[in-house]
Amino acid sequence: MTQESSSKTLKLAHLYALDHLVQTLYALRFARHQWYEIPHDGARTFNSQAQKDLVDLAISRHEIPAERPSDTARIAHGLWETEKGFTAFVLVMAWFLKVSLQTLNGSLVV
Repeated sequence: MTQESSSKTLKLAHLYALDHLVQTLYALRFARHQWYEIPHDGARTFNSQAQKDLVDLAISRHEIPAERPSDTARIAHGLWETEKGFTAFVLVMAWFLKVSLQTLNGSLVV
């Protein structure tokens, strides 16, 4: 076994603090994006050409309608209103879990 050195321990503590800060900032950025930037209007969004091609294929097979229902925005907004609390719960609990694991034992940092 090697002796602990204070400089190595301090460097590790700073790395844990930096990791916590970066992950907290990312979680806050995600929450802001989820709450204020996403319109939650039920519009189809495609992250890649492959997703668009899959939707086009499903439309051509009549698995999904080509035209969106007129009340899609209302339905999507209502769904977001019901999911908003759970989303906040998951974000806050993930942050608390991270903090509790960091304070419990430095080796358990996730």
